[in-house]
Amino acid sequence: MFFPFPPFWQAAAPGVNRPVIRILPLLLSVIFNLMPMEAFAQGPVNSTIGAVLCYIAGMMYGNFGRALASIAIATLGVQAMLGRIRWESAIIVGIGIAVFFGAPAIVATFLAVIGTVTLGC
Repeated sequence: MFFPFPPFWQAAAPGVNRPVIRILPLLLSVIFNLMPMEAFAQGPVNSTIGAVLCYIAGMMYGNFGRALASIAIATLGVQAMLGRIRWESAIIVGIGIAVFFGAPAIVATFLAVIGTVTLGC
């Protein structure tokens, strides 16, 4: 793909030192990480957006999510029977399904290590 302008680290503006432009993303990430964590605090749990996200999460972990996972496994099976599958893709799909449905247990393990943190849903 052709871009009319080179990336910002390749062509410096007139009068700007090139090493300063190369280190700028690092400096911005350090500044961002040093910001107070209260700026990223969770809003009210009973908000409309929170309710929609909890509904979507419940739907994906419910029968709809299981149906999508079953369709993915069935598609992999058909591709395997036809000999048209890349096994790397099959392994990635399997690991993705396992992580997706195992996510509540993974999060519970992390939260047990961190301490008492309540989730909105």
